[in-house]
Amino acid sequence: MWQRWLMVAAALAVLPAANPRSAAASGTSAVYGGVTAQGWPVVFDVRPGKRLVARATIGLELTCSSGQSLADHDRYARFPLSPSGRFSERFGPTTVATGPDATAVFSGSLVGRIKNDRITGVWRYVRVNRDAAGAVTDTCDSGRVPFSARAAS
Repeated sequence: MWQRWLMVAAALAVLPAANPRSAAASGTSAVYGGVTAQGWPVVFDVRPGKRLVARATIGLELTCSSGQSLADHDRYARFPLSPSGRFSERFGPTTVATGPDATAVFSGSLVGRIKNDRITGVWRYVRVNRDAAGAVTDTCDSGRVPFSARAAS
């Protein structure tokens, strides 16, 4: 539980950094913040003119095939927005060594739209743990997590 509050505090710390109503005029980013359907924070840093997201960060809870659950975060950086404000990003599979005889394979996706002072979308994050032989030892998946974020004021 403390991990969730730590992530919320970190996310909220960046929210006062920009006023979206004056972002275009001042040349600063607009920051959007909100909460996912899982109750975790989501933060977007959108460049002036709403053509580029500098970064998007989220906290997620993953349910694992082992019966356990884990808290993790995901992020995307520097991705474009369509003229209508839509975006779609994905990554993976990306393999990372997690120990001398283990790896984790990560993948994820993010789709959504910015309209007026609100961002809505769906985020997904998957982690597959493998042993030295490459056999899957656990699969953890956030599932499709809806979120919404509003421009900071």
